[in-house]
Amino acid sequence: MSKPVLVFDLGGVVVPWIGFEALASMTGLDRETIDRRFQTDPALHDYETGRSTTAEFCDALPRVYGLDIAPADVPALWNSWVLPPFPGVVEAITALRRSHRTACLSNTNALHWAHIEGYFDRNALFDIALASHEMHAAKPHAEIYRMATARLGVQPGDIHFFEDTTVNIEGARAAGWTVHPVDRRHGVLPVLESLELLA
Repeated sequence: MSKPVLVFDLGGVVVPWIGFEALASMTGLDRETIDRRFQTDPALHDYETGRSTTAEFCDALPRVYGLDIAPADVPALWNSWVLPPFPGVVEAITALRRSHRTACLSNTNALHWAHIEGYFDRNALFDIALASHEMHAAKPHAEIYRMATARLGVQPGDIHFFEDTTVNIEGARAAGWTVHPVDRRHGVLPVLESLELLA
């Protein structure tokens, strides 16, 4: 019998991500419009699967949302929307790693992946760190869950996944994973406490 593994999304689970709220404030657009523009612009949408470059992404973000910002200033703005980890979460996962295998699976990109490393050491927190831009696949598509399951080397039902986004929760469940929904306002700590995983 394989040993269960705890897999964490990052944005909204380990660290707050306020990008859509920030864009709404800057542009006056609603969340649906912001998301639709992101999904339909290749340079933006493909960035999280590593199919567009950072330079292409930085050129596209101001253009797509009408932002009065130079491409050279986009990385600092983009990274400013990923906030420091939710209180107690890094400590909790660090403690869990003493008795469990831990991993992360995040839809992310080169800029955010490097930025988050300034908050915590991924290799110290997770046995395996999986990122969409390195896997060339993204949640909620079935491919990324198949790839992650293979990398983790366990049965799908032995993967306990902590995720805040509904479509990604549905994708993981369809892949046979055991899913624990997270409220992105509070991060994963309350869920870990409710499951009595923390001593």
